Amino acid sequence: MLGFRDWVRREQPGKEKVRQNCKKTADNNLVVLRAFFNYCVELKKMHTSPIRETKHGVQVFYDERRPGIDTYTRAEFAAIVEQAPADVKLKVRFLGASGMRIDEAAHLETTDVDWEHGWLHVRAKTTHDGVRWSPQDDEDRKLPLNTELRAVLAELLPTGTDGAPRCVFPTAPGRWRAKNFARRTLAQLKRLSRPTGIALAKLTSHNFRRYFVSQCADCGIDILCVVEWVGHSDWEMVRRYYRLRDEHAVASRAKFTTGTPDGAERHGSVPIGKRGTHMGHRPRKEQRPLRHRKPQPVAKLKVAVRGGARGSS
Repeated sequence: MLGFRDWVRREQPGKEKVRQNCKKTADNNLVVLRAFFNYCVELKKMHTSPIRETKHGVQVFYDERRPGIDTYTRAEFAAIVEQAPADVKLKVRFLGASGMRIDEAAHLETTDVDWEHGWLHVRAKTTHDGVRWSPQDDEDRKLPLNTELRAVLAELLPTGTDGAPRCVFPTAPGRWRAKNFARRTLAQLKRLSRPTGIALAKLTSHNFRRYFVSQCADCGIDILCVVEWVGHSDWEMVRRYYRLRDEHAVASRAKFTTGTPDGAERHGSVPIGKRGTHMGHRPRKEQRPLRHRKPQPVAKLKVAVRGGARGSS
């Protein structure tokens, strides 16, 4: 198994570029093999699985976790929009304002834009060139046309949506439209690494989807709305997309207060109570005194005393 793992990680000079599989790819291959060997053991074709790690045994898996990709900050998004060419700029603004997947943007047609009611539809359809397409998970949804989306679509569709349907983003027609559109967009984004100073690994089209979710969270938009807009069945996947950016953390820190009068006034929030008064429950010594009541006569009770007569008080 260790030899197979090293074979997966070998360099492959036979192709145009010498490439080497990463450790995560090797782990994925070993996971499939482990499942197959466990199946053979269950069928009693093997005694034990060769991919079996014990506490003090040999480590077969690399256990390398792929680092999470940070989303764009607002300054980085503004830099991309500023440095990008005119056609790429509209594409970037659209992806950042809609949170759509790249294949959804590639198949978006003029008939999917409802200017009258203010919706942008992502739905299964047959495109104008005869290609049958459906969104991921085969779930149709619609997005509200916010101010930025209206402005971008107005520049992309200066003549409106009347007439024959056509793609919002012109690209090569046919069944490979989404792949061609994604590759071309990725190549255009990679060229912006030097003028913007953003790392190459960060410049992806899918990162604009993370940016959209992060912006929705920073703007205080309800999580149920975000789930519907991005097309996920549960909010757990949306939570993975959200990245707490440093600028939002600093802004949130400025809003924090412990609730004391000094801290509330220092951070600009409304203090609770007047200065010098106790916060929370009033101490016992400061509680309102009891009302004076007339002394009540003590009732005489008959108590049975051992060795004495019943009825003594």
